[in-house]
Amino acid sequence: MDLQAAEALAHKLMDEFGLIPEWKFGWDRAKKRFGKCNISKKEITLSRHLTKLNPRNQVENTIRHEIAHAKDAETRGRSDHSIHWKRWAVKCGARPTRCYSSDLVNTPDAPYYTYCPNCETYSPRFRKIKKDRIYACGKCSGRFNPDYLVIPNIPHSAREKMDAGIITWRELPQVSGIANKVSKHWIDSLFVKNFREGDSNSRKP
Repeated sequence: MDLQAAEALAHKLMDEFGLIPEWKFGWDRAKKRFGKCNISKKEITLSRHLTKLNPRNQVENTIRHEIAHAKDAETRGRSDHSIHWKRWAVKCGARPTRCYSSDLVNTPDAPYYTYCPNCETYSPRFRKIKKDRIYACGKCSGRFNPDYLVIPNIPHSAREKMDAGIITWRELPQVSGIANKVSKHWIDSLFVKNFREGDSNSRKP
């Protein structure tokens, strides 16, 4: 949606629900969050990136979502995604759901990804993870587990090669360093064993 049109719509809806002039509208640079209601500043903001990528109906739903937070805060002094906010969301014409669905909202491509070899799940990252950090997959384990490590800082181009079967996760340059570091502390790590043993089913003639 055009940014100027989105801003005009936000002001119109905020005025319709009695937030103007006490509440203000603004823009932010978020890429993983569509909108925000800052209660202390009495300000509603939208992501420039997501607004540009999405049609009017998605932008309008986000504005109404944040207006519901503002009305909830005016009533209770705070707001969350409880039943109180959901009632306001319905009154404001927003979907009473906590976050936007990636199936409904267009999102920008992430420059990097993490990848879990165990559950084969990619997670988008908009910033690089520090080289000395080692992370475990939250889906595979509720706490840090050296068996279920994720591979960080995978460029978009490398992900495409992995998806196409041109390379495997073991061939990513950062994996050997992770395996060597982990093996010094957790010699029986399943991640290290899988890396060193290789996948007997891959690259068969």
